[in-house]
Amino acid sequence: MTDLDRDIRTAFDQLADRAAGPRGPETAERAIALGRRQRRRTAGWAAAALTAVVLGVTVPQVLPASGDPGQTAAPSTAGPVGLYAAPTRGSLAGDEEFVAGVRALEWSGPLGVNGADLHPAEDTRRVLFAGDVPGGQRWAVVMGKVGAQHAWAWYVGPAGAAAEDLELAAPPARGGTDTPIALLDDRSATGPLLVLSRPGDEAEYSASLDRDAAGVLTRTFTALPVVDGVPLGEVTTPIVFGAGELHVLRDGVRVDQAVPTTPFTEEPVPAPQQQTGDPARFAELMAGCLEPLGFQVRIGPDGTSSEILSGPYGTGPLSSAEDAETEALITRCRDQLGY
Repeated sequence: MTDLDRDIRTAFDQLADRAAGPRGPETAERAIALGRRQRRRTAGWAAAALTAVVLGVTVPQVLPASGDPGQTAAPSTAGPVGLYAAPTRGSLAGDEEFVAGVRALEWSGPLGVNGADLHPAEDTRRVLFAGDVPGGQRWAVVMGKVGAQHAWAWYVGPAGAAAEDLELAAPPARGGTDTPIALLDDRSATGPLLVLSRPGDEAEYSASLDRDAAGVLTRTFTALPVVDGVPLGEVTTPIVFGAGELHVLRDGVRVDQAVPTTPFTEEPVPAPQQQTGDPARFAELMAGCLEPLGFQVRIGPDGTSSEILSGPYGTGPLSSAEDAETEALITRCRDQLGY
């Protein structure tokens, strides 16, 4: 259990004491699992005509760990080497047979994100990374040309896997040759984080936005070790979507901020939950469940629409733990009321 998981469970118990009904470890675990898999229920609120207006969205504070945030990196006289032109990096970069096998792998069907046709010809593909990563996995990243643009694909498998045994971890995506690629396996409480950028770049990572004893939102950044030419390490995974923050550093100065790509999962689709609550009373009943938990809810004149004016932590930005707790409370009310 991570420190953040423990904070969520403790704070959730304190919040749940304000309301009747089931609470405690089961619901706290749901909060952790909910955030860990980055599932959010916002769409459900919208479909039910309940609009969250000021529900303290997490706004990470940018707290540079090194360098002056106003600085920009000095231009290199040697000329930058972009991702596509950089040599293959990773523990298997020198394994010519493995690298050739990765280059030949299929690029999915060939559709990418949003149905885009991302299937570069094999002779345009370059292997950006090939190697083993923490957690007993083997990863590879390939970039190729699609018309005048570039696209990349991420493959994963167990440590020791042959190239042909690797599988796509996520749909192929477009990317610039000087745009960092960050990859994070968020399926457990900790997972490997890989950052591909210009050779010589470094990276620092913060898993959560935290609230200190004085009530101030802060972040703690940790430098990723550089392994086989790339920033790579095992990190705590975000407890809720958007909680993590990753900076790319060049000569000690922050030059970019990347959002890690995470694997898609093939979890079984749960059977549809039968709605037992009265749709006409959704706003009224949800308000009645949420208000004792510290939410302020305003029901519209028609009685079927509502606005969440504030949550149990007020209207300001939330810490990652507070964000996860708030989501869990909303989810619990929906489940209890049959929505």
